[in-house]
Amino acid sequence: MTRSEHLTVCDLRLTTRAPLYIGSGIVSAKTDYLFDAKSKTVSMIDTDALFAWLYQKQLADQYERFVFSGDTRLDGFLKSCGITERERNALFLYTVSAEDALDDSHSLMEIHRFVRDARRRAYVPGSSVKGALRTVILSALIEREKKGSWPDGDKSDRQMQELEGLYLNSIALKRDKSGRLVNDPVNSVLRGLSVSDSEPVSDTAMVLTGKSDVDTRGDEKKLPLCRECIRPGAELHFKLTLDHSALPEGYSADSLMQMIRDYDAYYQRTYLARFAPPRNAHLVSYQDALILGGGSGFFSKTLAYPYLGAQEGLKQTEKVMIRQFSRHGHDKDGFVHHISPHIMKYGKYQGELYPYGVCEVQII
Repeated sequence: MTRSEHLTVCDLRLTTRAPLYIGSGIVSAKTDYLFDAKSKTVSMIDTDALFAWLYQKQLADQYERFVFSGDTRLDGFLKSCGITERERNALFLYTVSAEDALDDSHSLMEIHRFVRDARRRAYVPGSSVKGALRTVILSALIEREKKGSWPDGDKSDRQMQELEGLYLNSIALKRDKSGRLVNDPVNSVLRGLSVSDSEPVSDTAMVLTGKSDVDTRGDEKKLPLCRECIRPGAELHFKLTLDHSALPEGYSADSLMQMIRDYDAYYQRTYLARFAPPRNAHLVSYQDALILGGGSGFFSKTLAYPYLGAQEGLKQTEKVMIRQFSRHGHDKDGFVHHISPHIMKYGKYQGELYPYGVCEVQII
């Protein structure tokens, strides 16, 4: 930790306790990668390099027939074309472990890929960490004082932004003509908090995990896709900068850690307590943890529960879930599951199920 006149720069360290998924938006189809059953690895294909090789070898027509045949085994097609090992390896973008997400006796699955930089290195955007801190800070501010009224109806998105602004937009940088503080992002306390992107993550720390939905009874439903994740036990480093000239008095590394601990306790008693663990669940600690990334769930990103309390928050969230996902049985969230949403997302790693996105946090 270093301090200057108005800045405090800290090392923010995350250690993944569960698979961490930050999606790039890229989904690799079954014909976009090679699965090696012997080494249990997946190699992502550079499609530009693949097409260049196909045209060079005058194999474009054969490849088109392969794609439309429904065959998903790209390795078999390439072998039938007489590709050499050197030519094949030149097509790879990178290779990661498939663990038990894929095997040679079942159909391959879509792979939802992790965000990577221009040099194809995986990393965690600082915005993902700041988003998790935003939830923590908002929860702490709401706990201190209730403001405004809960939004409903068609204006809920705009009203939600206005409600959040009542808590966050408290820096006196912009006022109206009468001198009153303006509910504007210019005044957001988050202006005084910045998080760098993580250092690059080695491909040896990446792994494919199968994805499952688990309900409140602990019943698991496996989904026909997998995600490229940072495996449990990886250490990630970020720079957290606190600009005290743009933060209310009292914000520090210690106060942020206390907010995180308070939110962890709240999350466990309000949300996790409603779920029975699935079979083969890995026991994951939520102490001193940030919850972030894909699969971490609606609860970790909503204000409804901290603002309204457990019962009213459940009613409000159920309405949102029914409106957005009318076919997913959310009309039973209240009287059957006693929590909304009633599904947790799990990733399978080394034969065990882990809730997504749980990371131990240290601010040093």
